[in-house]
Amino acid sequence: MRLLNTNTGQFRWVESPAEAKYAVLSHVWSRAGEQSYQDLLRIQHEATAGDAKDDVDESEGSVLRAASSKIRNACARALADGVEYIWMDFCCIDRTSSAEVADAVLSMYGWYAGAAVCYAYLDDVEADEDPRLPNAKFRWSRWHTRGWTLPELIAPKALTFLAADWEVLSTKHELVEVLEAVTGVDQGVLTHDVPLGSIPVARRMSWAAKRLTTRKEDEAYALLGLFGVKMPIMYGEGAHAFIRLQEEILKITADQSLFVWDASTSDCALDAEVHDETRHTLLASSPAAFARSAGVKTLPWEELVGPKERAQLEGELPTYESTPHGIRMGMPLLSVGPVVRLALLPCVDEDGHRLALVLKKAQDATVHTVGMAGWQEVRARYRASLRSRPWGIDPAHTTEDSASETFTRVVKLPKPWPRTVPLSKIYVAHRPLCALATRPPAAQPGMVAHRGIGQRRDDLIRVDRNDCSLCGVVRGCVADAVDMVVCMLSFSGVLVLLLILPMSLFLAIIMYLRYPYLG
Repeated sequence: MRLLNTNTGQFRWVESPAEAKYAVLSHVWSRAGEQSYQDLLRIQHEATAGDAKDDVDESEGSVLRAASSKIRNACARALADGVEYIWMDFCCIDRTSSAEVADAVLSMYGWYAGAAVCYAYLDDVEADEDPRLPNAKFRWSRWHTRGWTLPELIAPKALTFLAADWEVLSTKHELVEVLEAVTGVDQGVLTHDVPLGSIPVARRMSWAAKRLTTRKEDEAYALLGLFGVKMPIMYGEGAHAFIRLQEEILKITADQSLFVWDASTSDCALDAEVHDETRHTLLASSPAAFARSAGVKTLPWEELVGPKERAQLEGELPTYESTPHGIRMGMPLLSVGPVVRLALLPCVDEDGHRLALVLKKAQDATVHTVGMAGWQEVRARYRASLRSRPWGIDPAHTTEDSASETFTRVVKLPKPWPRTVPLSKIYVAHRPLCALATRPPAAQPGMVAHRGIGQRRDDLIRVDRNDCSLCGVVRGCVADAVDMVVCMLSFSGVLVLLLILPMSLFLAIIMYLRYPYLG
């Protein structure tokens, strides 16, 4: 970890954050850019140039005088509070080193958590306003809209908000009610009175649903600390990073609220065809899909099934196995007709309704897809045994004509809940195609670069296209090949073949009859 001395402007490297007392800066990057590590290093060298002595006279502060105003003011604020060092993401990371960037991304939540104080600089808020007022600019600051400022809000024990002139606005503890209203983050989480891990996964995802990041990958990387996940950092993989994050979450938690998201809120797809592919999968393409999931709560698995089924749960569930076909998992299933099933989740909504995933599987297929259009028609046919309503859909905006076209992923079950439900091991398609459109850098020759999956490319090629069901690389390759064949065998191509082949055969016969010795 590279720290900046708040008095001299010189760098100090520490192997562990515990070696020094330091502050951290949370901010929104300037549109004009920030002073980089290389910029500050050059200033340091220029400040010492011409000095004949080996030891640098650091008391002059010449480095900070030549530094940007943001660096100078941040150092001055920390120094005034008695903090000798400060860490800032734009000048304390060598961004020309991919290894250092990756290490910083993985360590950042811990660095903010270990800081003596975090300064949240709001350059669009004036010092003379009261952040508690309903129309205060504080509530609409850009700082609340960025992806990386979410962990920077939650991780530090002490956080001080600074106005545009670097004067103190207030602290996180003083504004905890305002912050909960603005960000959706629970007060207990902000004050560290409630363990972060006790909050349902879907609710934690909802905190990031409306936040933006410059790089698509940072939608996932900014959330690593909130879920206690470590995974390789691969800028260039695009939305696939968020898929990998969810796969890693499934390795460390049994919380199935991860599956409760609304396809209509996802901004991953740019056209209707891709969006249609995206919404049929178990995992979301973006945190935006969790915008309506803040009220989801989890239940103990024992409440999900009857006494006879609990023995199957003992030591067996929940487990998730990623395969080329999808995620293999055990779920209590209710059959609703020949191809539709309801997978009961240990989750309820804010009104206490049990939630279930709508799964669909063709009779000759192996993999279930998630959700369907026309759920109301299916529900009507099995009304006697099933009374449910779609989750995440506003009834005020659903007309009778559009009900059959509405896509439904999750439904609410009425009370009393089913108590005896058979447990089944199934495959569920889990990777949206749009997330795989930008593939990550290859990890090894012959291997697909999805950490935690590890299937060989040869294995993927043998997977049937229907069985693979949205699982990514194979389908993309097969689709490209099919498109090429269709183009080659278009109507005009067939017409040309029909004309050329008879003519060639006729000429060959004439040549043979006229010049038999050539045969």
